[in-house]
Amino acid sequence: MVTIQTKVPDSADVVPGFSTVTRTTEGAKKLLEKVGVLSLVLLFGAGLSLFSDFHPAGPDGFLARFGFVRSDQLVAGMSYSDLVDSPPFLQRRLALDAANPYRWAELGEYFTAGDRIPEATRAYEHAVELGPNIPSILMRAANFYVLQDKEERVASLGHRILRLTPDFDQILFVDYARMDITNTDTTNGIPAEVRPARSWMRWLLANGKPQEILNGWTWLRNHRLADDSTAEALVRELWRRQMYGPAAEAWTVWAEPDRTDSLFNRRFQLSPRPVPCDWNFGNAAEFELHEGLHIHFTGAESDRIAALSQMTPVTPGPYRFTAVISAKDITTDQGPFFRIYDSEKPARLDVKTSAFLGTLPRQTIGLSLVIPAATRIVTVQLERMGSNRFDNKIQGDLQISEVSLMPAKHL
Repeated sequence: MVTIQTKVPDSADVVPGFSTVTRTTEGAKKLLEKVGVLSLVLLFGAGLSLFSDFHPAGPDGFLARFGFVRSDQLVAGMSYSDLVDSPPFLQRRLALDAANPYRWAELGEYFTAGDRIPEATRAYEHAVELGPNIPSILMRAANFYVLQDKEERVASLGHRILRLTPDFDQILFVDYARMDITNTDTTNGIPAEVRPARSWMRWLLANGKPQEILNGWTWLRNHRLADDSTAEALVRELWRRQMYGPAAEAWTVWAEPDRTDSLFNRRFQLSPRPVPCDWNFGNAAEFELHEGLHIHFTGAESDRIAALSQMTPVTPGPYRFTAVISAKDITTDQGPFFRIYDSEKPARLDVKTSAFLGTLPRQTIGLSLVIPAATRIVTVQLERMGSNRFDNKIQGDLQISEVSLMPAKHL
């Protein structure tokens, strides 16, 4: 019996490259399996990310615990009490963003709430170190030091904040007043710069004590940070508080340092300013500053008018009032005259000069008066009484070259 052995050819012998193709196909299947698994993982991660965007994570939730949310998402939906009651949350938040000063400020708040002051101090100082020019960080640290009664640290941080932004002016000024910072050392808390210095002065005018206002004004002026608007506001506020002497003195130093008379701008060389101790022009005539004050009565007024006035503080005793005037064609039987009276109570003092009528050459008129003991402030006023005549509307021109009110002992 003959046995015939038949060799089954290897696939490689029958079809060249067949074995390689088979192995490649198997590798591709394995790669596709891996890609599929990876795709599922990525889709799962994307799904968690979307879920976290629409469902804010709690500090101890699954998403936060395993790091599937961003640092900024951790705080979503939380209250302050949630934050300070969750040390794990703070730890994760800080670990995710250790270079962020806000994270350290939050840690400081946590330690403060737990009365762990040394740790809170270190946390706030590190926050300030990381954010030296971030006003909100500096303000949170300043608030902490306010609670600890650390005046020097509050002043130092406040000084920096005021230079950076006006947003916290009012809060800082209240803290300064409560801690008596600016009253003891102004330069320690207020930058010697225009914006914060004038803002502080405005706050003082509305909220400060008299001596604080005066001290603040002196500091502002010495540092050349004052302006006309601030000076006028100062004088008006001191006047409102019935601090007539300090108001007049402040205005003298600011507007007319060489003043020797009780009246300001007595020769009308400057345009009047909107303060009580400078001239106030009425609206019943036309005024022109020319070699003094030229007043033109237009013939529109028939009633009593107050064309010009100024208030000034005085001391008890004899005074002398003088005015250098000239007139041209002033009509009616009631001409203008000067009246000096107690601004608070005219019954205590009320005197007046003769009226000016017709045409008068340049001349000096005078009036002696005695300031009573109770009088603190007088008004010097140019008036005109109403007339009952048919031609009662005053016309004409009055030139006032100089007005003076001086204590008799100085004459």
